[in-house]
Amino acid sequence: GSHNFSRFPELQVLDLSRCEIKIIEDNTFQGLNHLSTLILTGNPIQSLAWGAFSGLSSLQKLVAVETNLVSLDDFPIGHLKTLKELNVAHNFIHSFKLPEYFSNLPNLEHLDLSNNKIQNIYYEDVKVLHQMPLLN
Repeated sequence: GSHNFSRFPELQVLDLSRCEIKIIEDNTFQGLNHLSTLILTGNPIQSLAWGAFSGLSSLQKLVAVETNLVSLDDFPIGHLKTLKELNVAHNFIHSFKLPEYFSNLPNLEHLDLSNNKIQNIYYEDVKVLHQMPLLN
């Protein structure tokens, strides 16, 4: 729920792996200004609010492996300017087309899309990558 972790402002790593999380509301992580790593592996997420990750001004690593993610279009991370690593492996992502908001992630160095349902990669799909010099 909203502001669930606000009592822990100095928290740097939060591992919520396999907690059966289905819904992440707006402002859930609000106040975690020092959080650098968030791990959501193995949660059957059904609803992810647009402001679910708001307030994570220092987040560098987001792991959303096995979270039933089907598309990056609806993944609300475009404001995470400090993000260096995004791991969305083992999901149901079917398109490699990266949303325009990826160009707003200037520090992204590592993107893991392994073990998804991607069958085709087109030139236009990776167009946004040319605007991201740090991505490996």
